[in-house]
Amino acid sequence: MRIFIKRKERLYWIVLAYERESKKIVRYGIGRRNLSKIRMVTDSLVLSKARKINTDKLNLYKSALPTELHSTLRYGTNRIERANLTLRSRLKCLQHRR
Repeated sequence: MRIFIKRKERLYWIVLAYERESKKIVRYGIGRRNLSKIRMVTDSLVLSKARKINTDKLNLYKSALPTELHSTLRYGTNRIERANLTLRSRLKCLQHRR
């Protein structure tokens, strides 16, 4: 999820790892969308022996994840996208209450 702080030039990304069965966020990273931030999340998933990791089609994931674990299916990220939408709408509500 992309966010900005004070100015649109200061973009930051929230990278989330979501466990399907428990529906909980198991790992996250906040910062620039670069290989080091993505590896911070993906390395912990590989160490925890995840069976499959669904991502969007960003090229950085190809170098951060083993090919046998990595999947970019069309509907593989629906739950995390829904969580992002909910978070974004709640943040907007808090912004407008000032």
